[in-house]
Amino acid sequence: MTSSSLPKVLRETLVLFDGSGAPQTTTEVAERLDLGRRSTYERLTRLVDHDRIETKKVGANGRVWWRSTTTNTAGQSASAQDRSATGESDIDDTPVRKQFERGRQDDRRTFELLVDAVKEYAIFFLTPDGHVRTWNRGAERIKGYNPAEILGEHFSTFYTEDDRAADVPEQNLSEAANQGSVTDEGWRVRADGSEFWANVVITPIYDDGTLTGYAKVTRDMTERRERERRLRTFRKAVDAAAHSISYTDTDGTIEYVNPAFEETTGYSAEEAIGQTPRLLKSGAHDQSFYEELWNTILKGDTWRGEIVNTTKDGDRYIVEQTIAPVEDESGEIAHLAAVNADITERKDREHRYDAVFNQTYQFTGLLEPDGTLIEANESALTFGGLDRAEVVGKKIWNAFWSQHDEAAEQVREAVERARDGEFVRQEFEVQGANRAAIIDFSIRPVTDDHGEIAYLIPEGRDITDRVKAERETQRNRDHLAALNHVNTVVHEITNLVIEQSTREEIERTVCEAFADVDSYEYACIGDVDRMSQTMTVRTSCSVEGNRDGSPLPIDPKDERSEGPTMRAFRTGTIQVRNGVDTDSGRDLLADPVDTHGIRSVAAIPLVHDDMVSGVLNVYTDRPNAFEDHEQAVLGQLGEIVGQAIAATERKQALMSDEIIELEYHVPAVLESMGVDAAADGRFTLDDVVATSDGGYLMYGTMTPDARGTIDALTEQHPHYWGPVIVSSEEEKEESIRFQVRVTEFPLQSGVVSEGGFVEELLFEDGDFDLRVYVPPSEDVSAITEAVEGTYPTAQLLAKRQFPRSHDSMSELRQSLSEELTDRQQAVLEAAYHRGYFEWPRDASGEAVADSLGIAPPTFSQHLRKAEKTVVESLFSFTTQPNGHYSGH
Repeated sequence: MTSSSLPKVLRETLVLFDGSGAPQTTTEVAERLDLGRRSTYERLTRLVDHDRIETKKVGANGRVWWRSTTTNTAGQSASAQDRSATGESDIDDTPVRKQFERGRQDDRRTFELLVDAVKEYAIFFLTPDGHVRTWNRGAERIKGYNPAEILGEHFSTFYTEDDRAADVPEQNLSEAANQGSVTDEGWRVRADGSEFWANVVITPIYDDGTLTGYAKVTRDMTERRERERRLRTFRKAVDAAAHSISYTDTDGTIEYVNPAFEETTGYSAEEAIGQTPRLLKSGAHDQSFYEELWNTILKGDTWRGEIVNTTKDGDRYIVEQTIAPVEDESGEIAHLAAVNADITERKDREHRYDAVFNQTYQFTGLLEPDGTLIEANESALTFGGLDRAEVVGKKIWNAFWSQHDEAAEQVREAVERARDGEFVRQEFEVQGANRAAIIDFSIRPVTDDHGEIAYLIPEGRDITDRVKAERETQRNRDHLAALNHVNTVVHEITNLVIEQSTREEIERTVCEAFADVDSYEYACIGDVDRMSQTMTVRTSCSVEGNRDGSPLPIDPKDERSEGPTMRAFRTGTIQVRNGVDTDSGRDLLADPVDTHGIRSVAAIPLVHDDMVSGVLNVYTDRPNAFEDHEQAVLGQLGEIVGQAIAATERKQALMSDEIIELEYHVPAVLESMGVDAAADGRFTLDDVVATSDGGYLMYGTMTPDARGTIDALTEQHPHYWGPVIVSSEEEKEESIRFQVRVTEFPLQSGVVSEGGFVEELLFEDGDFDLRVYVPPSEDVSAITEAVEGTYPTAQLLAKRQFPRSHDSMSELRQSLSEELTDRQQAVLEAAYHRGYFEWPRDASGEAVADSLGIAPPTFSQHLRKAEKTVVESLFSFTTQPNGHYSGH
């Protein structure tokens, strides 16, 4: 077939093959035709079918080569011969041919320039025996030789000594020639002797079937090899990592998981890849948790946190997760890498540690051997109201807890002993945020593997309640013993004072009774000396002899008058002081030098009718003595003794052979009492009877025109209530008997407490006159002070002393006063004054009982006994020759 019979596209392709017979590859032909490789391959195949070119596969990789068919003797190609045979003129073809040849030369020049310009690859040609024939810039950069140094040298120069000894260069050339190409990687040597890892491709070059040399392309793969090595190492590390590691795309689709992931989750890599981390979702976190996570990593930040996940078997586990975004070459986030440390066991340990260390009521911590606080548990911090930062790093004895009394020194001493290997345990008080606490404190040394003390563990258990309970128990025991003792004393004193006839005997009996009891150390009774304006000891008794102290001043401005004795005297109530020592004993009615061993004192006022006749002081070595029950009993004792003293003094006053009469006048008494009323009429107070509620019933007579005065007095004065009209002599209309209830009657109490008694009270025309009887042995000035204490405007008009009358009736009255009890006498007097014995009765028994504040049966019982005593006294009555009464 001639060329003219070929299609135009085949003729254009056939022109590229000259008569030299040089083979060309499909790629080379495609580049010259500016066609695709597949289209070029089809054209070349068709030319082979037309027997215009021939082809062969070379080398192990089956590279296809194309060349023209055998040339004629004239050296023309088959295409040229075809043109002659068909009459086509060579002249006509010459311009095209020349143009084509110029194009080929230009292409070769361009190719050479391109090869020379490449710097990333060493591209050069070798002679058939392996000597360097060309050298490009890339070869110079990679291998370090300039052309003058390397051209003509054998290419084995680039191989290591070991490779040259193993004939690796010659083997590479031989394999390239036989296989059409050879690719090799290995260490190569630069001009300076350094080595690099090279990827080498050697291709043989043929000219008309004759080997003309080799093309050698070398690429420096050192960095890539190192990266690959690191990548392999990293991959091995990831595969061997104990932490679960996964790799996802930006949508969260899992692309890789390591073996630890499989072991932790129970999912194999095949099961996990293609899924999302929702595969492990436990439901322990809400949607906002995951939104925050994704917002963080999609912004390019690393997310760290704890997540509760679920295994394939449904078991929950906790991981400490780090998710980091991985960017591509353009800086965009392409993947997400997640590293998960399974902290389930650690969290369990933390919970157990927290349960042991923090969820306990005990205080505990950790110390350096020098006492520096490393850690403190929540109980200790909460007790002190502290933050951890406030105490950690401090010496424990300088921490807040130790700032209480002697705690700091006790803690320091304990640390020093523990540092020497001793286990220390003791009790002391420490300071808390709201209170001090007694703790059972210990420090235990902890040694390391070498037996050296590494840490100290302090522990403290709040035993405040226990200690308080123990102390309370002991106090209760002491208190019970004291109560037993005081009850015994009170019982004995009650029985004994009745038998005593003088105040001195009563006071001596009381003091000796306390001194004989183990619960008490010393007792004394003080009384006011009005001349010296001090309180002095009247009577005392001690197991260790005289312990009387200096007199105490009455003046409240004097600091020594602020002690319990003087407070009891002023207030009329029992006063107690605990914790007595030498300094605090200077305001006691005892010698301060002798207060050693005394820890508590009770000052008990001796009271009768609200008047204090003295103060009983009882001392003990108990630090917390005289609690409520004991005080109550001692208070009752003070009243018993006070009443006994008052009764004795009244008896002495009545039995005295001589009597002093004091006459007082009080002008404008209503005005001094704050009562606004006309001072009309006249009334007298005939008798005063004590009631069960501590008040008094006053009985008297008044003229009818004094009724308004009495009414104003009971309405306007807080101490007066009533009146109750008992009876009136209507036919005479001269006097009316009345009863007035008073809550306080200081005049009566004050006079009686000083040994006297009120004989007569008379109110007339706004003034008040009274007569008081007192034995010669009593202090008249004290009586006057008592009267003036009630009525500041009172004036002493007269003082008379005369022999007491010993008429039979007076002595009978005195005898009845001694034989009747106070209650019997009060009932009898009230019944008499209320007209109970009149017929018809002016008042019923219920009314009299009500006025006395007692039940009717009680009234009847006391009245019958009183009536019996009166009758017996009357029937046993005899009169002696001297006119004195004698009972038998």
